[in-house]
Amino acid sequence: MAGVILENMSTNKILKFCAILLFLQIVCFLVGGLIAPMPTNPVRVIGTKCIDNTVNHLKLFPPRGKNGCDKIRDFTEATEKHITAEEIVFSFQIPHPPHSMSRSFQFMVGVLTMEIERGQEGEAVGEDAEMSMMITMGYNNEPNGDGEWHPLLQKNESRKLNCIEEGDDEDERGGTYNCEPLSLFELSSVHHKHYLINIRLPVDLSENSDINKDIGLVKDLQIVEIHQNGGFTTIWLTMKSVFFPLVLGMMLFFYRRVSQLGRPPLLMERTILALALMMSFINFPLEWLTFVAEVPAMLLIGDIRQGAFYAMLFSFWIIFIGEHMMDSVERNSLKAYRQQLVAVVIACLCLLTFDLAERGSQLRNPFYSVWNTEQGYKLAMGFIIMAAACIFLYFCFLLFMVFCLFRNLRTKSVAFNSMPKHRKKYYEGSLYRFCFFMVFTMFIAVMTVVFFIMSQVSELHNWHIDDEDLPKFHYTSWLFTGVYGLWNVYVLAVLFLYLPSHKDETLLSNNSHMLHSKNLVVG
Repeated sequence: MAGVILENMSTNKILKFCAILLFLQIVCFLVGGLIAPMPTNPVRVIGTKCIDNTVNHLKLFPPRGKNGCDKIRDFTEATEKHITAEEIVFSFQIPHPPHSMSRSFQFMVGVLTMEIERGQEGEAVGEDAEMSMMITMGYNNEPNGDGEWHPLLQKNESRKLNCIEEGDDEDERGGTYNCEPLSLFELSSVHHKHYLINIRLPVDLSENSDINKDIGLVKDLQIVEIHQNGGFTTIWLTMKSVFFPLVLGMMLFFYRRVSQLGRPPLLMERTILALALMMSFINFPLEWLTFVAEVPAMLLIGDIRQGAFYAMLFSFWIIFIGEHMMDSVERNSLKAYRQQLVAVVIACLCLLTFDLAERGSQLRNPFYSVWNTEQGYKLAMGFIIMAAACIFLYFCFLLFMVFCLFRNLRTKSVAFNSMPKHRKKYYEGSLYRFCFFMVFTMFIAVMTVVFFIMSQVSELHNWHIDDEDLPKFHYTSWLFTGVYGLWNVYVLAVLFLYLPSHKDETLLSNNSHMLHSKNLVVG
């Protein structure tokens, strides 16, 4: 694109601008690495075995406090007191008193772990065993959860068990089972101070019933509760509040300069504006609203905003490279990139469908998970594999486009030798600047892919309950804040470096100069 600041501004001024962006980027990495805590925090809650003599399924049984339930230590005591399985309620109070939940936690995920043994009468976990549960969730906003508990929802859920028996096979009891954790619930808003979860394992002794008959002897249940750290939320929203006016102001300034040119905006200019608009959409700190109101759909809204930004960023790179290709293909129209953008559209639609199926259903039932059924598991894996394949093909094509671009640039640069010295110096400087910015663009692309992968696997590190085992330099935090800052720095750089330059008027007045440089100016 001829006549932009990237080509016409002095090297000294561009270096000063780059130094400012570099300072912002370093601050983003240091804030995440040295100041921000881990993005999420796990808390393990051991279930208390409460006694429900009346078998009242609507009643809530808190494990402690003024209204604490009658409890037993283990199932041996239950046998001695002639307490049946129907009268036992596993009760979990989240968090442990005297702590309380905060709205800055943003979301809460529950993972269920089990301690299962082979029963004295040989009860074993079946090959296709399924655990049926009656789950009741309540909340309380009193200090230490001592007040009255209010019901939030009640659901009947089932989860497939995947267990491996451990111990001596010759033993009558057969030892214990090592079972995979089960996804239990996901709340998209943490609006209350205390939460209570009651889990019942119903038993039907009739011969025709298979409810909880092949699940062995359940000794204990535990919930690993995972929430976003309040300190990380504060830093994250502060960064959004800082970058939002910066990007929005630069975008409005870019639009004003383009609108003063007296011609319709080029495809490149429209795409830059769309990228900046989507970055502003991401930057808008909507999450501050959760501190004053309950917004159950906030996770879904965040995922949609993130997906829309990915789609725009990937589309921008294709158009950005294509518009600088300097070949004989007629461009400056979305139709020229129709085939290249198909992979991006398919991948985004697959991820959007999966997200709507998962988080959309959880708005109505937080205990729902698409992974808990065989059909849902296959469907989810199909969408994820298809999206991953499209992203892989996209980046292969992007690398091919970059290779073709640099090859064309090298061919065009041969013509610089026939130019006057001052003009040759001008075009060589423009070429070097663009090549550097193109390398920076590919670095952004690589970091975006790394961020996407790490954001999916970061939850694997949330099982360390002991804070002493956690490193002081939290790599997941610096990755989140660093890549987020990198996106904003990149958008600011594009908006500034591709601003129409005032020097463009001088270049346009010299027709012979423009005719000679038509195929040589980068862009």
